[in-house]
Amino acid sequence: MKIWYPKQYSQGDYENVQEYISKCQLDLFVLKDILNKNINLSRWNAINERLVQSQQLHIIDGRQVEAIEIAKRYVYALTCYYDTAITKCYYDVPALLKCPNTVDSLRRIIRYIEFGFDDIPPMNWIRHSYTIFTDYVLGEGLN
Repeated sequence: MKIWYPKQYSQGDYENVQEYISKCQLDLFVLKDILNKNINLSRWNAINERLVQSQQLHIIDGRQVEAIEIAKRYVYALTCYYDTAITKCYYDVPALLKCPNTVDSLRRIIRYIEFGFDDIPPMNWIRHSYTIFTDYVLGEGLN
């Protein structure tokens, strides 16, 4: 799930693309902090059993899966990338990264949790955090 940086390279006063990318990389720490602060433990714990019982996860035999660990792994693994075609940075986790104790892609499981599916209502954790992050990047500060 790509999280686009709120500003495009051409929208800022950057001397070169590398300066823009460096700014995006620095702001990744802010985004991760916002995501961590917006983790609602009770909501993540509430979906844990339904997530494990759903057909969306393919758990490795005998392993435990904790929804909160999925969220933490996602935040930890977020990385900054630069799309040369549209001259804009984005954040994402590596495609081959697996959800803890499963054979499933972390990207796919986070998408299911964020947008919801039959057994779990939408979490809206990333979208809510992105709104706060956008305000920060555009100069409206953190609340």
